[in-house]
Amino acid sequence: RPSRIRTSPYFDSVSTIWVGSGAGVLFRVDSADTDGQEVLHNITGVNFPTGYLSDIEVGENEDELIVWFANYGVSSLWYTSDNGQSWLEKEGDLPDMPVRSVIINPRDKNNVILGTDLGIWESHNFLDASPTWAPANNGMPNVRVDQLQLRKSDYTIMAITHGRGVFTSQFKGGLSLDESAGGSTNLSLQVYPNPSNDSIQLNFKEAGIWEMEVY
Repeated sequence: RPSRIRTSPYFDSVSTIWVGSGAGVLFRVDSADTDGQEVLHNITGVNFPTGYLSDIEVGENEDELIVWFANYGVSSLWYTSDNGQSWLEKEGDLPDMPVRSVIINPRDKNNVILGTDLGIWESHNFLDASPTWAPANNGMPNVRVDQLQLRKSDYTIMAITHGRGVFTSQFKGGLSLDESAGGSTNLSLQVYPNPSNDSIQLNFKEAGIWEMEVY
């Protein structure tokens, strides 16, 4: 029985979906929106536990996936960069607990956060063979987090808990490599009023994402 269906956020001419089951089986369905022409692939990892496959997170393209399991006593977290041809366990030193939601920092693939039965946990070396994990509740109680959502416009994270309401935070850090590469050393910037001993306004002539330090 399906436990989770995930639609690809990257649509070209046809749609791809992934279907996980309560027995730890994972399928990819190509051409899912083409009646009668769907192609089913079993991409279950050979070492996946026979557990409840909780959800699937799609990374920067359809080749990059994270799947996780909501069970005790199993390896909860698995990662692939080749669309399921091979899978790497990413449990590391994470305590034995169900994982219920995952978000990859869009600015830094090494930075991943988890919603678990014991709040938020975070890794800054996710791509290592054995990631390290640490609590990252930052004022939240140690409560079950059922879902994490990301607003990419400002990297705001929403954590939806079981019985303790909703909390928000933000991914921090510098610009990603792509964002840095898109920058320019010849910026057209206006500061006004100038001089000023009160509030000022900044006017950027170029569109983009800007990072500023004030001294």
